[in-house]
Amino acid sequence: MANPTDAVSAAHVGWLHIWRLSERARLSSIPATLTDDAMLSRRYFQEAVALDPTDARYLGFLAGATLAEGNIHQDERLTRRGYFMMQDAIKAWPEFNLFTAGYVMSTQPVESERFKQALQWQWQNLDVCVGETVDRRSADYAKYMTLETREGKKRCVLEFADRAAQFEGFFLNMGDMLVKAGTGRRRAKFTAMPNCRRPTRNGSTAKSSRTASAMRRTMWPPSMRPSARRIAETNRSWSPPPLPACPATGNEGRHLSLD
Repeated sequence: MANPTDAVSAAHVGWLHIWRLSERARLSSIPATLTDDAMLSRRYFQEAVALDPTDARYLGFLAGATLAEGNIHQDERLTRRGYFMMQDAIKAWPEFNLFTAGYVMSTQPVESERFKQALQWQWQNLDVCVGETVDRRSADYAKYMTLETREGKKRCVLEFADRAAQFEGFFLNMGDMLVKAGTGRRRAKFTAMPNCRRPTRNGSTAKSSRTASAMRRTMWPPSMRPSARRIAETNRSWSPPPLPACPATGNEGRHLSLD
């Protein structure tokens, strides 16, 4: 409140609202007012993009919040706008926003084209981060651990030492998507991937301090921890309203005229 023209502050408020919305499955009872978080998140990310249009992360989250609000109100026009906005965000920073896009679309029905595209975006995210096509069968990502960097756009995914939780979280989410798609064996490879050895600051190698299994134990208490089968069954049975078709309209670049 002390600095209403600060893009980072606006984005932080937006992240708080979108995090609450994304964690709704943990609530014993989901209040109807939770939908307000989608609108508030969009409002604050819209402000962040206006204050700092150079940070494509804000644009990706604005697109996600716009898609969420469009789904809630079954507003085809708003949903299309969010979809095209996400395409622009991917072009601006693919290493970051391919995951944002894939995560947002991962809740779509497994047989839908949107979910298939979301899974493809996750694979593309891996590809653009390492500069080549990752083997779709072996899912061998361990050999790329030496590419760690703290500079440039690839830092969001190749800064293993300081961002272990984010790195492992990517593979956990993609692994759950593979279970949902019916490729459980490949999911086992993905959730084990963060256990591979990573470079440290002094040039030596060490195992990640937080393995995928440890992270899952942290996220879920024993009484609530779901099995891979339960996750797949839940994801298959719950289907939000499908996204409408998104033909080109010529208005794809108009990010801020949302009202």
